[in-house]
Amino acid sequence: MTKKFFKNGFFYTGDIGRIVSNNRLELGGRADDVLNLDGVKVNAGDLDRIALAQLGVLDAAAFGVQNDKGVTQLAYALVVDSDFDLDFFGKVMHKKMPHKIEFIYKLEFLPRNEVGKLLRNDLAELHAHPAIES
Repeated sequence: MTKKFFKNGFFYTGDIGRIVSNNRLELGGRADDVLNLDGVKVNAGDLDRIALAQLGVLDAAAFGVQNDKGVTQLAYALVVDSDFDLDFFGKVMHKKMPHKIEFIYKLEFLPRNEVGKLLRNDLAELHAHPAIES
């Protein structure tokens, strides 16, 4: 464990949750998976699920990238098969979500840690130092 998970004697997991009916805790994702797009906080996992439902998409990760004015823009890293059509994907995604996709990268695989968690920060680094296909 690192010091960043301990504050004032408490362990912070980084999970987002809320109390729902009957005082149950409902988990809603991870704090580091929240994107601020045009002032709206969006769970990147929710955006992943929208992309994963599209024809030809085998794996997907939404992530934020900063433009030269410091504004976060939406990017996707996708693992796709031969049924994938970029134009069709763009049209469908435009209808299904309120945020414009600025960048789409097709990769062979998405970076994950040893337990399978997406490494979104690695994707943002790849965007900052483009050595990947877009």
